[in-house]
Amino acid sequence: MSDEKYIKCYLSEIGHNNFWYPTQTEILISSTSAYEKLSWISGAPGENLTAIKVRKSCIFPLEINENTAKNISSIEKDDYTVVWIKNNLLPPHTRDSNS
Repeated sequence: MSDEKYIKCYLSEIGHNNFWYPTQTEILISSTSAYEKLSWISGAPGENLTAIKVRKSCIFPLEINENTAKNISSIEKDDYTVVWIKNNLLPPHTRDSNS
């Protein structure tokens, strides 16, 4: 069994004015996943969430539903998606070298 650590995040959905919003759908990403921090606000009062751009191949769904299917399925394995992570869980920044 691996000693790799995982961090709980939330998937996004496109909403009002085509803005991306956090959902209630939880997923995991590895704490060593490369990501790009985005300067977006979550719009959810008291949530203290930060948007990050990660490769879809780094996402581990905790449940399969329409939202996870949209966010993780892709023709291109290395496509990106935006997930939301609680500020206190944000791992040390690892910038994706291909972004």
